[in-house]
Amino acid sequence: MIASRLPVHTWPVQRRLVVAVDARDGERRTFDRTGAVDLVDAVAANCAVPGIWPTVDIGGRPYMDGGTYSTDNADLAIGFDRVLVLALRASVPPLSVVRLETAMLPSTRRRSAGPSGARPPPRGR
Repeated sequence: MIASRLPVHTWPVQRRLVVAVDARDGERRTFDRTGAVDLVDAVAANCAVPGIWPTVDIGGRPYMDGGTYSTDNADLAIGFDRVLVLALRASVPPLSVVRLETAMLPSTRRRSAGPSGARPPPRGR
């Protein structure tokens, strides 16, 4: 699945790091062209978002999305003269961290009638 989406399957000559996290011990690991890990496997591990995509086995260890360690891993660029960090920033924290009514836009918020926030529809409609 991942391989079919990559335009190339070999590491570029320029240094590129692909970040993943060891799902057993939570340690961050970087993959690059100097290692023995195939680019497709490294990218697949980096795309393995917990709960959405399964971990990827590399060297007998399960790896998951490097974003579970840090959303940008920009600290890996310390010491370089020129750096390009591509990072998406969510406008609200993940819904699993905040209450749904906190994350909703003000125009869509409703007054909660109880702990679940569910209210019966108005009668006559």
